[in-house]
Parts: sequence; C-alpha cells; structure tokens
Amino acid sequence: MNTRLLLFVTLTSFVCMPKIVLATDPLDTPEKGFVLIRGGISPTFCQMTNTPCGWELAAGDDWLSHGKPEPMKISSGTLRQQLNQFIAAYPGYSWAVQNGVVNFVPTPDHAIQKDGAPVIDLKIAALDINDLSVIEAGYKICEAAGLKCGRAIHAGIHRHYGKVTLHLQNVTLRQAANALVKTDGMSSWMFNFNPRGNNYTLLVDSWRGGPSLFK
Repeated sequence: MNTRLLLFVTLTSFVCMPKIVLATDPLDTPEKGFVLIRGGISPTFCQMTNTPCGWELAAGDDWLSHGKPEPMKISSGTLRQQLNQFIAAYPGYSWAVQNGVVNFVPTPDHAIQKDGAPVIDLKIAALDINDLSVIEAGYKICEAAGLKCGRAIHAGIHRHYGKVTLHLQNVTLRQAANALVKTDGMSSWMFNFNPRGNNYTLLVDSWRGGPSLFK
C-alpha cells in the first residue's frame, strides 16, 4: 500500500473514533462545608447543597421536631458524604436517590400507612398542572392522590417561588412530588400526616440558588 495512502487511512480512522465521555455521578461532586443555622431542617440542607430533595416523615413524627436548637456543622466532602453526615442526626431515616431526587425516608415499618399500604405510594391516574407555583402544585398533587390535604403557612415570598407545568399519568404520590421539585430545580418537598387535623400535607419549600446538580 502506498505510504501516503496508509497515513491518510490511519489518521481518518483516528479522527472518526467516537469520543468517550466518562459519566460523573452528582453524588461524588466535591462540596464546601457549611453550617445549618436553622438546625438542620431538610429544606435548609437541600438549599445549602442546591439539590432537589424530599422528606417522607415517619408515622407520628412532627416536622417541627426536625429543628435542632444548636447549629449543625456539615464538613467539606462529596455530596454523598454530606448526606451521610446530615442523615446521621436523624435515627430511623436513610436517604436514597429516587427519580433523580434525593429522598429522606423512614424505615418501612414506620412509614405513614393507609389501609395497610404506604400513603406515599398511592397511585395518581392523571395529573395536570398548568403554570402553578410549586406551593400550589404540591397541594394539587396531594389532593390528586385522593387524600384530605391540609395547608401550611409559608414564610417565604410567594412571588419568588417558581411555577411549573406537569402532565403525568399512572404515577405514585412520591413520583409526582419528585417530578415537581426536579422540574423546578430549586425546591424540596416534605410529606406528613397531621393527627390533630386528621389530614395530610405535601409541603413544598423553594429557594433561588441557581441550577440543581441533578438535571
């Protein structure tokens, strides 16, 4: 074979080789340390790490009890390491990534249940949300699951909360809540049962801190 032709074939083969891109797990992203002044309530952690997340409270747990009187220091490390530090302060809970969203979950025997099944897994046949604030969208998801849903007082400025549009079919309450905060990219959800009002709440908190690690 002609030497010049051989060189051309070799270079062409090299140039046409597919580019290999190594996937980076968002959980392995290095993060700076920080202090949770408000005591480690999950939305504050989510905001400080700029990660959409959800907290499924255990049966009988009160979301107000998740505030600690003392600051919680989170050391520098990967997001995975910081999640482990954070959840260590809450015995009976663990964390996992579900539908691209970090979920804090109780042990299965402590999940909020209805008719012998976890309420968070109730099915929603169809969900249509059109240009609603994430707060109102959270209430609509709760009601779409066929629950008696309560509302909470939000201290934030409502006009700073993002609006979302979602069209989902055959999803669980958890999947819908995860889709909500993932679509917004700057919010988190908390689900609990209020025995005093005999109702459920899907409370959505929001912040303005830039894009999320999870796309």
